[in-house]
Amino acid sequence: MIKTIVVLTEDSNLIDMVEDELREIDRSIYVKITMSDTEAYRFAQKERVTLFVIDNELKSENDEKNLGLRTAQRIRQMKRHCYTPMILIGASGEVAYKSYNAIHDCAYMNKPVSQEQIHDCLYQELLRPGCEIKHKFVLIRQEGLLYRRDLLKLLWLENSKKGMTLHFADGILKIPYRPYSEFMRELGYDRMIQCSRHCYVNKDYIERVDLGEGAVKLLGEEEKITIGEAFVQRFLSDVCDSVAFAKD
Repeated sequence: MIKTIVVLTEDSNLIDMVEDELREIDRSIYVKITMSDTEAYRFAQKERVTLFVIDNELKSENDEKNLGLRTAQRIRQMKRHCYTPMILIGASGEVAYKSYNAIHDCAYMNKPVSQEQIHDCLYQELLRPGCEIKHKFVLIRQEGLLYRRDLLKLLWLENSKKGMTLHFADGILKIPYRPYSEFMRELGYDRMIQCSRHCYVNKDYIERVDLGEGAVKLLGEEEKITIGEAFVQRFLSDVCDSVAFAKD
């Protein structure tokens, strides 16, 4: 699969350095250069991007500060890019602190950056296993039709005697009731964890757990999913290494 890199900056020197390094790494990489945060966001909505390189120091009509960071946050809210690697470049240590807290899976470089820094950071982000998206496609039968779905996009599911509802990033499927363990064993997928009697969530999409409300927030989803009282301890033990807990 051809890698696609989005470079969002107005710095011509930075563009030259990134392009030079990418040519050395892999000439088949498609590089999308843009100086517009709006264009970068719209491109990310339509395309699957391998890596984002974002300059925090972008000009804004309203003199908005940290426009690059804000753009990265907006892109991170997209379901297709909730785990896409990002490199944020800026001139403030405070921005580095904010980027680590606001955007998971984000590398940071302080300006001025050298060719060597660009080289090392691009290699680290592009050659690590997480940069290669390995899809897991399955066929799910619904009312006599077979639907091809990517299990990596399965956000959560509800299962009761009335039937099973599968919530994917790109749509919802409803199928007749199946015992959960039997269904998952057939699919060969182990990323789902139980949060209530009838609900299971994909641990890779968990953004935070709100202990006060007894609910879990998934990346890209507006509504929170309730955690049953009897399931709290087991649920937390499964996700405690990857969840930021809401303050009391």
